[in-house]
Amino acid sequence: MSMITPRRRARQFAVQALYQAQLNNEESAAIIAQNIRDNEYFAKADEELFTQIFFGAYNNQRDYMKRIRPLLDRHEDELNPVERAVLLMACHEL
Repeated sequence: MSMITPRRRARQFAVQALYQAQLNNEESAAIIAQNIRDNEYFAKADEELFTQIFFGAYNNQRDYMKRIRPLLDRHEDELNPVERAVLLMACHEL
């Protein structure tokens, strides 16, 4: 049985938060982050990594999408929210 590490859990929550941010345009990043932190499993996540990834990707998403856009095999409007969230997180971690 494999354990989910705190870092992996932080990344999962960061993707979830980035996804929620896309669906709730009017909700602030701070509110979204707090909603994620209220999840009962968040205590097992690396909170510092979550904060770095989520706020870093959220605050730099326009710049990141400019960098990602030429590498896509389709128009960015065709990305679903999960794909976009994963790409933003990955770009932030590079």
